[in-house]
Amino acid sequence: MGQLTPAARRVALAVTLVECAAFLVLGLSIALFGPILLELAKEMHTTLQGVSVAFSSRSCGYLLGSIASVPIFDRRPNSAPAVLGITLAIAALASAASAHVSQLWQFCILVSFQGLAMGILDTGGNLLIFKLWGDESPPYMQSLHASFGTGAFFSPFLAKAFLPPTPVETETDADNATPVVAPAGHVTQAFTVVATGMLVVALAFLALNSKVRAMLRDQATAQKGAEDGNATPSPGPLDAATYRLILALGCVVFFLYVGQEVSYGAFLSAFTQETDLGYTANQGASITSAFWGSFAAARIMAIPLSLRFTPRQLVVADLAIAFGASLLFLVAAQHQLVAWLASCILGAGMASVFPSGLSYLEQRIKLDSKAASLIVISAAAGEMLIPLVTGQFCVDLDGHRGILHTGPRSTRKLGKPTDLMIKAASLTRGVTEPTPILRL
Repeated sequence: MGQLTPAARRVALAVTLVECAAFLVLGLSIALFGPILLELAKEMHTTLQGVSVAFSSRSCGYLLGSIASVPIFDRRPNSAPAVLGITLAIAALASAASAHVSQLWQFCILVSFQGLAMGILDTGGNLLIFKLWGDESPPYMQSLHASFGTGAFFSPFLAKAFLPPTPVETETDADNATPVVAPAGHVTQAFTVVATGMLVVALAFLALNSKVRAMLRDQATAQKGAEDGNATPSPGPLDAATYRLILALGCVVFFLYVGQEVSYGAFLSAFTQETDLGYTANQGASITSAFWGSFAAARIMAIPLSLRFTPRQLVVADLAIAFGASLLFLVAAQHQLVAWLASCILGAGMASVFPSGLSYLEQRIKLDSKAASLIVISAAAGEMLIPLVTGQFCVDLDGHRGILHTGPRSTRKLGKPTDLMIKAASLTRGVTEPTPILRL
């Protein structure tokens, strides 16, 4: 893709800002489950294992949304903002309705609709960045996912506003001590805040749709003219076997990565309360916020770093940092200070794996809507299955402390397919890894 005109660049920047807002709300919504999980189980009259089914319901919707996005974006390639606006409006309605139900099955149905819209947003949002920016996309891709991390960071603070206060005993004699507790609120009311944000972003997408369609049409016309007038043949396409191998390994990487990210962020609060660490609900929300805070900060730092380092270098650095957190967990996870420190390091190490890995694959094999959808489907499957396994079996097999070791184990397993993906991508012929925009 050639250089954008000033007018096209303004449109691309406006759309990118709206996409960042959409991913911020997406992060807010996805991370909201963790801090409210125990209270949600009480409101729905079920157990921790029972309420973890809601994760799978949302992920099923996410999976269906990712699959549905293939024909949608194939038929309407230049109308992505309109599609994203409509799906966010659906998610807003589902989120608002989920604040007014008291049965687990009703809640699961509503969050599955929320997940459906999220799957379409995740696929279409990433593809739209590649279409808008071409070879300039890495820093904008990092910005998109930094916004997700920022939303996830603020999610525990939103949850705290709707959590019931911790009981406090009055200062009387022991026989007459009376616990003072404010009336319990409904933690599901937090979803109305999320719904409001989704609706605002949906309207912004719809307002920009006509300008984006005109811009993408002009880009396609200019690119076709440049290709017709270019006498130098471009490198031939990858052979099918190599393409499929790289894509399959990428899918495995994103399956493990997203499953680990969502599991740890979602169950950290609940498990620190249930183990002998003895956290209160607010303390559990705080350590979750620390995890997502380091995650968000590292994603923000990855924006300038992506100008100086290649996506491959960033992925390798991320995994090395996450492995360091694994060592901390295995040595002394029972100490509160270590749990906090390791959670922060793990959040930082996991931060830019997704955007950097996605940019790396785009550079090596050029992702179309089908390939991007497969990656998002794999990520959705990881989000669906790994938290389910964690919620259902971790307590039985390893005690409540099992969550503290889930992250490190998954990090070590994530390293091998990532290494194989990079080695397979190095076999590509006629495809060179672009140099960073700003060289050291």
